[in-house]
Amino acid sequence: MQRRLLRILTPALLVTTVAYFWAFKSGRAPVSPTVFGTLIGLVCFGLLIELVWTVWDLMHGRDRKATAIARVVVSLGLLLVGGGGFTNWLFSLQGFMVVTEGEIRPLFQGENLTEFVAGLLADPTEMDITLALREVELLPGGRSTFFPESVIEVVRGHEEPTILKLSGAAQAKFGSLLFHGGAFGFSPRIVILNGDDELFDRTVPFMTQLQEGTGISFEQTFTVAEHGLEVRGTVLLESLDEAMRGHPTLALELKQDGEVIGAGTLLPGHFADLDDGYRLGFAGMKMWQEIDISRRNYPEPMLIGAVVAAFGVLLWLGAVIREFFR
Repeated sequence: MQRRLLRILTPALLVTTVAYFWAFKSGRAPVSPTVFGTLIGLVCFGLLIELVWTVWDLMHGRDRKATAIARVVVSLGLLLVGGGGFTNWLFSLQGFMVVTEGEIRPLFQGENLTEFVAGLLADPTEMDITLALREVELLPGGRSTFFPESVIEVVRGHEEPTILKLSGAAQAKFGSLLFHGGAFGFSPRIVILNGDDELFDRTVPFMTQLQEGTGISFEQTFTVAEHGLEVRGTVLLESLDEAMRGHPTLALELKQDGEVIGAGTLLPGHFADLDDGYRLGFAGMKMWQEIDISRRNYPEPMLIGAVVAAFGVLLWLGAVIREFFR
């Protein structure tokens, strides 16, 4: 009874694990390394028990030799796949951070990463690096689309800095770590004056908003509470040419106590004169990007296991066909 239950439970767990992997890879479910690692561990445990039982039956002549050997090969292959994935999870490190051009960020064993996750056997000192985002450039992607290309500088200890380039979906390697560029946006420096008084002068990160279809906009709304001001802004890219060269413009609207004071569309270094002596300025532009960092996985055992499992399935089918025609 226990064996029959295990033979149902293990394939069910395997199907659940594959379905969950597909779900978070396709963005249909949030990724949880703990959940995924636990599922893989349970599948491996079930396969190991099944392997021991099958070898025991084979040694005592309780099962057809060809079928039992095929099941052993399949179980060994799946154990390699699951064991390789489970080991990668045990040593995994991953997280992300949002940095602005020119910013230097020491990671301190991943403590400065957002949502940092480490496997049970991971060594967080692998994250003892300092990262600087040197530049983010927009490149044309065809059909009126674009993508970011970032230059980052990575230093470990007293070693010489290493320059890495993150272009679109491509990854860059640094030792055991992988770097990938995620969401990106603009950080304009906005200045608000009233007469000779400077009310606001700060770089403000604008959020990336996905529009219908493939459109992307960069928008932000913020307040200057001590003066009862609200600013709504949008970065406009229509001024860039097809090669994404030129200067983005910034559309700004200023409200005080809910009433619109004025608005303007500005190039860098320009101001708009508004009502009641207010001036709204666009003093410069930087870009920001989300940098995803993870420990490299080692897929070789899983690939070998997949080949072994496939070979076992062929042996199993061959044994079933021989039994059918016998």
